[in-house]
Amino acid sequence: MSALQEQGIDSFLITRGEMMGSLSLGVFSREDYAQVRQGQLQQLGLDVRIHALSKKDQQFVVEVGSKARRLVDQAMLTRLRVDFPGLQHQYQPCKGVANNGGMP
Repeated sequence: MSALQEQGIDSFLITRGEMMGSLSLGVFSREDYAQVRQGQLQQLGLDVRIHALSKKDQQFVVEVGSKARRLVDQAMLTRLRVDFPGLQHQYQPCKGVANNGGMP
């Protein structure tokens, strides 16, 4: 995974659901966008496949910038889990690069 990120390719380990243990190289709202990205990655010599997932539930993502990260401490996460039992906390030190102008 770090080798992909060194090449400027976002990749995320899938930790839940039917694709658990796989790497995600992007999530796309339209299949044609996924096909364009698939072609780009295949040109780099990567063996990639498109896998369609149905939306089962709604998820929300809150991204906290590095300057405000100190405000989201363990105590705050503990309090948030009371109201949001499915809360997941992920620390991502690298900035996203998937949409570097090649994708709509």
